[in-house]
Amino acid sequence: MHGVRDILVVPAVRQFHLLRMPANAKRKRTGRQQQLISKSAAKAYPRSAYDEVGGIVYFARMLHKIRLHAAGRLPPDYHKNLSIGFDGRCSRFLRVDYAALRERVLQGGTDEQILQCCFAKGRQPNDEEFLFWNSFMSKRGWRDEADGTTKELEHYKAQSGLAHRHDLLTLFDYYEVDEGRKK
Repeated sequence: MHGVRDILVVPAVRQFHLLRMPANAKRKRTGRQQQLISKSAAKAYPRSAYDEVGGIVYFARMLHKIRLHAAGRLPPDYHKNLSIGFDGRCSRFLRVDYAALRERVLQGGTDEQILQCCFAKGRQPNDEEFLFWNSFMSKRGWRDEADGTTKELEHYKAQSGLAHRHDLLTLFDYYEVDEGRKK
């Protein structure tokens, strides 16, 4: 496997277990027991807003934010927008209550299973509605002066030291660069 190495962990009881850990895992020794702390235990950014589940952009990101928050790994700057902003728009688009969706996500299941649950409890948009949703969401921030979204995007860029990046025209594009997926 690329980027994975075998690591031998020796607990105090002298039983040996072979674990698969990321190659960039950090080792921390305490007494006779060796513990491994993966970098994945650190704060993590949610997945890309461009990622689709069932043909819908942003849904996967919203579910990932819920999971990261529950695990204590979502950066604090993201907490204030949980259930509002794009999360709120997405849950309203599917006509599901965000709090109920959050509870369903924390019960487990794949993104696809959770989307099917949303379709069953809320609504299942047709292909044209998916097209409208994806186009609307992926272009938020671009020429959205009327509702202040363009100004909000410029504020975020300035806070992140990206005010000079005139190629970042949408919030989705900003997330990609700010969260390190693109240069």
